[in-house]
Amino acid sequence: LWRCATPDPGLTGYVKLKDYDPASSTPVAVGIDFILNGVNVSSVACILDADRKYTVNNVTPGTYDIAFKASQFLRTKVLNVTLSGFGFVVRDVYLENGDCNGDNEVRSTDTSIILMNIDRIGDK
Repeated sequence: LWRCATPDPGLTGYVKLKDYDPASSTPVAVGIDFILNGVNVSSVACILDADRKYTVNNVTPGTYDIAFKASQFLRTKVLNVTLSGFGFVVRDVYLENGDCNGDNEVRSTDTSIILMNIDRIGDK
């Protein structure tokens, strides 16, 4: 009789970044918060791979609201994601671009930041 090892529970999927050049080789960091009964019980940071895929290993089983946030993108929350003790759950997410100042809103202050930096060139 053979016993198969059960993989640790986890979360994986793809992050679609609106208005982000898919050919860009710049690494993108995404913060992922696991929220249980309104309380953030765990936060992890992931670097998306070239296909914009993320993977979080060893998540305690439970039903979470999961929030995703990347710099200059609005936070997105996926509700009621159940992670059992049996392998990975796949959740793809979409992040809206435009949050230049990190306040999780797109308003005139974000536009001002963009306008102040038009035609600027960084160090070469």
